[in-house]
Order: sequence, then structure tokens, then C-alpha cells
Amino acid sequence: MAFPLASSMIKKGASISNIVIFLSAWACLKIPQELVELQFLGWKFMVLRWTLTVILVIIMGAVIEKMISKTSFVG
Repeated sequence: MAFPLASSMIKKGASISNIVIFLSAWACLKIPQELVELQFLGWKFMVLRWTLTVILVIIMGAVIEKMISKTSFVG
């Protein structure tokens, strides 16, 4: 579901960094996963992993934006 949505976002003019952030967040941040982490690893671990994931996903989006031109994805 996420990849067709990402394709539509590209066709509508979204930046590559927004696409990367969307796909990465979709893959990494899921409510059931967070609840399992909370139950077995504790709230400190869950909050730390969630915070680091959000920060690193945003950084990754910015880096990918610099490396790849948008015209590479538009067909």
C-alpha cells in the first residue's frame, strides 16, 4: 500500500526527501511494534528507539535528497 501511495506522491510533485521519510516511517513506526516494545523492553527503550528513528529518518531524507535528483524517479 505504501509504494503505490509513494508513486502517486512523486507524480503529484512531492520531494524525494518527503517520499523517503514517508516510506521509512511507514516501515519503522508501527503501533503494534511499539506496544510489544513497551511490554517487553519498557517505556524508556520504546521512547528512545522512537525518538532516534524519527531523527534518523529525517536526516536520511535530507541526505537522499542531496544524492538523488527527482528526475530519476519520474517516468
